[in-house]
Amino acid sequence: MALTLRAALCGSLLAVALTGCSHMLENRAIDAFSAALEDGDLERLRESTSASFNAKALRSAESLDDIEILRLPTGDTSIVEVEDGEEENEKKVTVQIGDSKKKRLLYTLVENEDGRWVVDDIYVRQRRRGHTATRSVTEQMDLLLSVREFLDAWTVGGRDDVLDVTAPELGRVLSELPPSYLAQVTTAVVGSRDESNSARKPDAQLDGDRAIVTLPRDSGELVLSMVLEDDEWYVSDVALKARRESERVPSVLKRATALSTAVQFLDAYAASDKAKLVELATPTFYRHALKVADLTTVPLPTPGTAAAPYEMKLQAHRADFVLPSEHELVKLSLVRSNDEDVRGLPPVYRVEEATLYETDGSQEKRLSALFTANASMLVFADALRERNLPILRQTSSREFNRTVWDRLEPVGIEGLPLEAVADEPPRIVSTVFRGAVTEVNVVQGPRAMTYVLNGRDADLRIHDVIVPTEDARRPTSLRETLEVVTPVYLLAHGVHEGAVPVVRRSASDDFNRLVWGQVRTIPRAAATVPVHAVGEPSRVERGEKTARVVVGDANQGCEVTLVEERGLFVVDEMLLVSGPEPSQRWQLKDVLRAEVANLVGPNAVRAAKETVMRAADEPAAGPKRFVRPDATHSLDEPISLRPNASATAARLEEFAIDAPGPRTAAGGNRPSYDTPVEIDESLGDLTIE
Repeated sequence: MALTLRAALCGSLLAVALTGCSHMLENRAIDAFSAALEDGDLERLRESTSASFNAKALRSAESLDDIEILRLPTGDTSIVEVEDGEEENEKKVTVQIGDSKKKRLLYTLVENEDGRWVVDDIYVRQRRRGHTATRSVTEQMDLLLSVREFLDAWTVGGRDDVLDVTAPELGRVLSELPPSYLAQVTTAVVGSRDESNSARKPDAQLDGDRAIVTLPRDSGELVLSMVLEDDEWYVSDVALKARRESERVPSVLKRATALSTAVQFLDAYAASDKAKLVELATPTFYRHALKVADLTTVPLPTPGTAAAPYEMKLQAHRADFVLPSEHELVKLSLVRSNDEDVRGLPPVYRVEEATLYETDGSQEKRLSALFTANASMLVFADALRERNLPILRQTSSREFNRTVWDRLEPVGIEGLPLEAVADEPPRIVSTVFRGAVTEVNVVQGPRAMTYVLNGRDADLRIHDVIVPTEDARRPTSLRETLEVVTPVYLLAHGVHEGAVPVVRRSASDDFNRLVWGQVRTIPRAAATVPVHAVGEPSRVERGEKTARVVVGDANQGCEVTLVEERGLFVVDEMLLVSGPEPSQRWQLKDVLRAEVANLVGPNAVRAAKETVMRAADEPAAGPKRFVRPDATHSLDEPISLRPNASATAARLEEFAIDAPGPRTAAGGNRPSYDTPVEIDESLGDLTIE
């Protein structure tokens, strides 16, 4: 019996001994790793691990600092299970830490070249936010060391170091930035070396070949988006969630993309490279502002000439880039042009506006408005020189059209006196913005002039042209001058063409009532009006509701009195001058009333014929195109074009006519005078309505 018990005991001890011997190599490998890790001996740790583990998890001198972040369980270990691995020299060993069955690690052991078994990897079961997952220590260490390498490269590394740790898309965008701009990006994100080396405990979330790593910083949190490519981790984007709003960087990829677009835009603008600008600007900005503009007239600062570092503000779908120069700063407004919600789609930014700010705060100039203003001015100036009425109407303000160009549409402006504007293209000197008013200062011929535009952005219209003059008797405003010269020109043109409706629309209600509303053809006595009235005015005087225009001089010309009716100036009286003597001057309204008065008797007819005969001694109406008669009188001499008061009184008494004419319709509208007419060549036979 005793012999049997002794034999059984010896058999049991032998089994235990055999079991211990079977796990001795695994225990030795795991114990060597655990002891080196516990002692913080990096060299011994490297000796107890495989080449693959060394390359991924222990490649840095700071690897021990990062491995502590993983918080691997420590204590007495006992092997629970050993399985053969997928390879011949590989084993999978399940180890329990202490007495708790919940603290278990899975070691992967491999046999190295000298026959020793070493640790190739460790798998830890981790529980996070209600989810349990098994993570590889090698993968986690590789990721943490990649984060460390990223921080080192972005704090003290050179340009190549910065680009080497980034994913291809981010690296491509960063490589397009000037060195100083790249340095400003990295500094804004990771801060100084001291801050990057401060104590931190990264929080890493792995999902296959992607990971999100959050690092606490003094200024907030640094969030790295990382991607695994060719078995190495690269940073695909960085966000800085700073406590101060001014320091926040929602996305380095977006920031760098917008910054790259801004830099390329400024370089292309400086080179007038419109083929490149069409790719960098929004279609609207390019088409309305850049396409036809002379970019050299409005220089913008470039990154190489900037007086201070740039500023960049990134918003949801927009970005603002600000670059200062010596006397002004430029702000580029960029907009994202593609869908931000599509994963993996790189951002694309386009410049939609450039705004120049004077450093003293006196000016704010939008490039679109500036070039639109310049382009509109040049088109208007060309149309004015070419007498192109449709283009003038298209580029002028509503008020300019209403008071001048719309009135000229039926007859054109071929003979309109515009001698004050030189027949040369303007050269832009400067552009000044005053809210909704834009002033383009130019040199045109011998004169400095100012084109005044109203409106905003792409809808800028010419409202006036300021033409300085040494003659204080003439207004400097071209629009105000044309407002009173136009009806004179229209009346003369209507007489020349035998167009009574045109004459009626340019005459006052009183003039129409007494004369033009009574006839269907042009009276012969009016035939010389074009000779006297067409030409560059020598004097223009404007009151609140009246105006006076003088054409020619004391030897030949006319003095026209105008009144404002329904917002437009119209001719109320015209004094025709053929010489200095009183007999060589007569009021057109009186003479025409005399012709119309032939209905009252032969004396009136005879008087009218005598008046007309005197007028007939003057030159004929002249060629189709109006030209100003030569003047022998010096314009510096006082001009007296007033009629002889007693002669006028006698004439009015002789030809007193009370015949009523057409009255203004109710509501203030002018009567319609659109009846077709033809010139009556007879001296005394008038056609009366």
